[in-house]
Amino acid sequence: MLHLGIYTDATVFGGAESAITNFIARYPEDFTVTVMGSDEDLVRAMAAVRPGAHYAVLPPIEDRTDLAGMLATRRAFRRLGADVIHFNASTMSSCQWAILAAITIPGQRFVVMEHSPVATWSTMSKRLKRFTSARASAHVGVGHRAARLIEGMGDLPEGSIRVIHSGVPSMDLHPPPRATGDFTIGMLARHDPAKGIDLAIRALGLLGPGYRLVVVGDGPQRGELEALVEDLGLGGQVELRPFSIDAPPLPDLRRVPAAVAPRGVPGDGAGGHAGRGAGGGNRRGEHP
Repeated sequence: MLHLGIYTDATVFGGAESAITNFIARYPEDFTVTVMGSDEDLVRAMAAVRPGAHYAVLPPIEDRTDLAGMLATRRAFRRLGADVIHFNASTMSSCQWAILAAITIPGQRFVVMEHSPVATWSTMSKRLKRFTSARASAHVGVGHRAARLIEGMGDLPEGSIRVIHSGVPSMDLHPPPRATGDFTIGMLARHDPAKGIDLAIRALGLLGPGYRLVVVGDGPQRGELEALVEDLGLGGQVELRPFSIDAPPLPDLRRVPAAVAPRGVPGDGAGGHAGRGAGGGNRRGEHP
């Protein structure tokens, strides 16, 4: 039996969390899984997809000066005694101090899974990335292009990041009758400036009446997006629908004839797979 620890420093359920949750639900039955992180609602919900999985709430590590947070995380890792700790990195700098804490535990194996080639926060973070990546038991990305970009931006050896594609559960979807005559566009994205939801809202305004945008997700930009919808007078055409892990959005996407992928660097992540899994194609645009 293998004991697997899953660590996330996320506080909002986004694409990276959706992807690893699909893995958690489908690991072999003889795996024991413990999900760890600082957001109790998030780690509890992620663990809940797997019968018998556990979760642990750890203190957040604020920055490089937060030695107390790092030591508390190290103690938690030692108590857990996992055979392998999986660090779920939504950006290149994600989980960096928790990874450093794991490295100081003799014999502790760990895996880093990269979900998006968003550059490191600083020169120090980049150096730390090289240091920790060289000591990982495995370094994994969710797409070939994303893996190569991360290697380039992090000055990591070419080919050092192996690829395991994200995916969504296979579902047999049959679109129900449409409730309105509007052409509805769906979008699954964390409410964050990097995702370009504001661009999708502005583009909808240019299309005029007869079009509707449904965005499923949560995040720190929600208030700003709500204000933008009001300023543009699109309250009747834009719906910002909260995400719930208990009611995944994939079945809802079957109701829309088109889906738009979030803007950003290519991670080949869960949002795009969800659009394809809903039975429709999607197109990714590049923005200046």
